[in-house]
Amino acid sequence: ASPIGVSAAGPALRTALGPGWRGRQVSVCAGQRCVSTILGDWCQCPRRAIDLDAPVFAALAPLSQGLMEVTIEWP
Repeated sequence: ASPIGVSAAGPALRTALGPGWRGRQVSVCAGQRCVSTILGDWCQCPRRAIDLDAPVFAALAPLSQGLMEVTIEWP
């Protein structure tokens, strides 16, 4: 029940971003589509980098897809 646009960072993403990961804005891309999301929570999802908020995911693919490969970028 996080605010709209706030997603959860998986262990590898948290490690890559370091201790200041919470509150960071990242760009998530699937193919030619990219969206921004704020990392406001964590997930214990060892084989996944990020758990996107539903509206953020829906901007990239139908929710029924469930999983997708993405790239994640941050400044």
